[in-house]
Amino acid sequence: MAPIEWYYAQGNQQRGPVSAAELKLLADRGELSPDDLVWRAGMEDWIAARKVKGLFDSPPRSVAAPVPAPPPEPVPASQPQAVPSTASPDAIPAISAPANRLHAAFERSPAAFERSREGSARHLFDYLLEAARTRFPPALVDATARLFTLVGHYGLYAAMALVLVFHVALAARSNSFQSFVVGLVLTAGLALLQYAASRFSGTLVRLDRSTSAQMASTAFLDCVALSCSVSGLLCLVGLTLLALQFKAFSWLLPGLAVFIVCHYAAIVAMNPETLRVTISDETTVSEEAIGVVTVLAKMALRIGPVAFGVGVVWGIVKMLLAIYLVLFPAPAASSSNLPGLDALLGGAATPLGGGLGGGLGGLGGLDRLGPLDGLSSGLGGASSPLLGELTKFLPAQVAAASGASILFLSAALPALLYFVFLFSYVMVDLLRLFLGLARRIEDLAEVKKEEN
Repeated sequence: MAPIEWYYAQGNQQRGPVSAAELKLLADRGELSPDDLVWRAGMEDWIAARKVKGLFDSPPRSVAAPVPAPPPEPVPASQPQAVPSTASPDAIPAISAPANRLHAAFERSPAAFERSREGSARHLFDYLLEAARTRFPPALVDATARLFTLVGHYGLYAAMALVLVFHVALAARSNSFQSFVVGLVLTAGLALLQYAASRFSGTLVRLDRSTSAQMASTAFLDCVALSCSVSGLLCLVGLTLLALQFKAFSWLLPGLAVFIVCHYAAIVAMNPETLRVTISDETTVSEEAIGVVTVLAKMALRIGPVAFGVGVVWGIVKMLLAIYLVLFPAPAASSSNLPGLDALLGGAATPLGGGLGGGLGGLGGLDRLGPLDGLSSGLGGASSPLLGELTKFLPAQVAAASGASILFLSAALPALLYFVFLFSYVMVDLLRLFLGLARRIEDLAEVKKEEN
């Protein structure tokens, strides 16, 4: 949709069109007085410039009093391009907006203009969102996405090395060649996914820039931004409290990851310009429905790079813990010499020899059994040294499996988002086709009714 264009009248001449930024600059320079008449598409009549909210935030510079003149005839809202022949495109030279503006600019975007028309009766959350927008501008969205994309891309190289180191160490400590083979397979899989992620990341950026949406207001996006902010904060606080209560500090990692992703999603929703969303009060119901679906799909593309980088970092931390556990395993009968590791892994570091229920979070009261008494009898009286060797590296394997799963899912995320976005746009095209057919049928019915 074309940007908002303004017309203004000075003396007995109508001038324009100019952009909102140019109109604001004219007012700041004193070339547009508060008594001059202005008009844009959607207005019923010309109005004094002083009535446009945000146009004269500061007292205008002293200018010569304008000569009273009858206002020109308003341009019909349905035909904004019908400008009198006296208006010359060169009447106003091209004006470049200032590069840096610390204060909120008049109509920085269609979304900012629509918010300025909401009036004085605003909710407390509106002020909170407005304050957040000043601290998290649209430029931050693109910069953050690029940063996390680089973190995920190069982090996967480190992850591949850690996966291979872990399985080599596990094979050496447990005398199992199978662990070494598994490590090679997992490393090769991560290498393929890393290549796919690097290729699809650029494709997703181009798809996002080539698509747009139209909505009637920013109400939906504001609610999404508020919901994401609150959800991320609640998840971080809740998991932190649980980690402190149960001494399972590994829960801090998912809490922090969800908080970062949700907060970034909120920043994206607070800045519709980054999603190429046009806000127009002339949006129809069908365009609004298509806009909602499109916005959700584009938000998924925007969140993808951050989730990709966060997931890779999370998986790397898990693999580092797994390497520590395989290099410094706890004794088979007790984990007392690793006092802080059980809490860091949420109980995974406690070997089964010290009570299977305590080591894995209390499965069915097995912690009341003696050290491996139940397992020994189940294996026909197998010796405790054999069981100790079987369970010695189990905490490391659990941590490594968890870290590898997170790494594989994160590395596959760009490719998954690519197919999800294609599917969503197929649904959007089908919806647009269906609504177009419905309008066509209504038009044909109206024509037949007039003929009869």
